[in-house]
Amino acid sequence: MHVILVHGTFDGDTTEKGERWWQKGGAMRAELEDAGHDVEAFQWSGENSDTDRIAGARKLAKLLERRTGKDRTVRVVAHSHG
Repeated sequence: MHVILVHGTFDGDTTEKGERWWQKGGAMRAELEDAGHDVEAFQWSGENSDTDRIAGARKLAKLLERRTGKDRTVRVVAHSHG
């Protein structure tokens, strides 16, 4: 199964590697990968504005269009405004 992790508001900072649940090395992501799932993180600004959330939603919709297929299961795990 393919899993897309979506961080929430104020969690889009990528300067701290491996600290957050959705990043490589994060505990939740590691457990999903250890269970054999194909995992990717979806990046959006994480800013607390309608404009940023709408832009992120549009970007996520495009990603889902590319990742989904007739025989492919995709799960989205999101937090907060993710």
